[in-house]
Amino acid sequence: MGTETTGDDRFTTIAEFDAEPEQRAPLLKTLTDEIERWVRDRPGFVTARVLEDSENASVVVYTEWNGRDDWESFRRDPEHAVLCDKLRQLGIGETFDGRPHDVHRVIETVPAKPWP
Repeated sequence: MGTETTGDDRFTTIAEFDAEPEQRAPLLKTLTDEIERWVRDRPGFVTARVLEDSENASVVVYTEWNGRDDWESFRRDPEHAVLCDKLRQLGIGETFDGRPHDVHRVIETVPAKPWP
């Protein structure tokens, strides 16, 4: 079976953080505050989704960038080191890099057809 592509050049990363119950709220606040403060203004940034699992054991950040170069530039920004330091202070982890993923296919809703 061959690899299917979408023709979409967007670059996606997924970062997952294991968090104890007492770490979850500060982690969610830190991530959303930082994304809203400076990440969303980075060139090439498209979107971020901050997710928490139903058992409150982990937080996932899904980001889309116009391309890998934009993501690499984000990682070199001095503010990235500040964010990583905040995560270390929370006892969460060392980085906010995420794992890169290629988009295989995007499936979107189809507008409903009116009843005849």
